[in-house]
Amino acid sequence: MVAWDDRDVRGQRVSGWWRGLAAAVVAHGLAAAVPAAAASSADVDGARPGDPTLSVDPAAVHAAMTCLGPLDGGGREPVLLVHGTFVTGSENFGWNYLPELAARGYRVCTVDLPNRSVDDIQLATEHVVVAVHRLARQSGRKVDVVAHSQGALEARWAVRWWPSVRAVVDDLVSLAGPNQGTTAASGPLTPLLGCPACLQMAPGSAFLTALNAGDQTPGEVSTTSIYSTFTDELITPNATAARIDGASNLELQALCPGRAVTHVSIVADAVAHSLVLAALSRPGPASAAGFARTTCLQTTFVGLPGNTGGLGGPPAPRPVPALGAVPAVEPPLQPYARPDAAAQAAATSGPIRPTRSRGAAVEPAASDPVTVPRPTAPAVIPPTAAVAAAPVRVQPTAATRTPGGRALVVVAVLALVGAAGAAGGAFTRRTRSRSTNG
Repeated sequence: MVAWDDRDVRGQRVSGWWRGLAAAVVAHGLAAAVPAAAASSADVDGARPGDPTLSVDPAAVHAAMTCLGPLDGGGREPVLLVHGTFVTGSENFGWNYLPELAARGYRVCTVDLPNRSVDDIQLATEHVVVAVHRLARQSGRKVDVVAHSQGALEARWAVRWWPSVRAVVDDLVSLAGPNQGTTAASGPLTPLLGCPACLQMAPGSAFLTALNAGDQTPGEVSTTSIYSTFTDELITPNATAARIDGASNLELQALCPGRAVTHVSIVADAVAHSLVLAALSRPGPASAAGFARTTCLQTTFVGLPGNTGGLGGPPAPRPVPALGAVPAVEPPLQPYARPDAAAQAAATSGPIRPTRSRGAAVEPAASDPVTVPRPTAPAVIPPTAAVAAAPVRVQPTAATRTPGGRALVVVAVLALVGAAGAAGGAFTRRTRSRSTNG
């Protein structure tokens, strides 16, 4: 007969409890992993709670993106380039801002909008929404958006109606955007183009009325509009069509009198480029106060070291977009943008900010030049210019929640704890029995 040692009993009892506790910890880990796995397999780049529902497949948007530059961006915010009508992202930006910003150390992407942006701008905007969220998720930073022509409308529409986009966009730069509508799209022959987006760009369209109702620069997004007068043949009237109420509106000819910048050449213009860099590299929008007059002596930034494209390169194949019915009609407003929904959004977004005086052109200062020489290595942005935004957190939506899932997890945890306790008790009784019978 083996004498029973109470210390062994205590040790076995404690061992049994430890086994039960370990099982509970494992079960808790499994329970935590269940929603995490659901979130990781969910559509993390889609709309968030409170956003309009997306009809686009995020995987298709990912496939339509072209990105250059280091993933971490050297501490800089990533940049999304949004192209205009009748072109693709590479045709609009592949020979200028895409390689140029990548050579400066930025993470920069283009996204091809459907059918060369001739269809409904509202639907094309959904590609911008997904692309912004993807860049924000990958970088853990806010995103800067640089948009040319019609692309400015997609960018502004995304910021206007998707609160989740408004929360993760830091700078929005419009290059020759038809922000107030262009009379070039309001002619009697425009419906014969079979281009619904063209009708949305006409002054007084339902689309522009909804976009510009109330605050034209909602949220904390720093908005800059850069435009040309007299020589932009498509954004008319030149003096007002590209302006955005409440933004920093910068007329190129006010900085460099007599400068000839067309609707297309603005994406290669050295003065516009210097203002874009100013918006991207410092807090707030670009300002004429920091502009260096010597930049007026430059023509284009294309061809600088590190830029692999150029105006003189061979033209790429240009597939013809699938034009719609003739005569075309303006697409109806999406339900979220209709007047009743717009009134509700305005009532919940706070008071409308007055127009900022910073949009007016002022006398350029001799200090703090905007023109930035190309760095040989990624420049370190001062802490005041870096975005201190936390990584984007994905909030669970109805699509990622399983009905009753939380209750099932609790039941599973309790079952595992009970089983572990029972196993520990059985082990203790068997040991005691062997000790007594021995």
